[in-house]
Amino acid sequence: MAFVSGDLVQLKSGGPTMTVQYVSDLAVEDTRCKWFVGNDLKWCDFSADSLVKIEPTRQQSVNVIR
Repeated sequence: MAFVSGDLVQLKSGGPTMTVQYVSDLAVEDTRCKWFVGNDLKWCDFSADSLVKIEPTRQQSVNVIR
């Protein structure tokens, strides 16, 4: 599945809802995702094969940081 910047995703095995920051075609770990743990911003690169797209809920769309 192809992801684009801003997509909400989750690991197929579960975990927090993350936001795709960017997608690169240069490496196996090609999808940079960010998420918050409390007030701490975390990030990691994942293979697109390990992620599933999450449809935003009303609550998630209200909490967008601009």
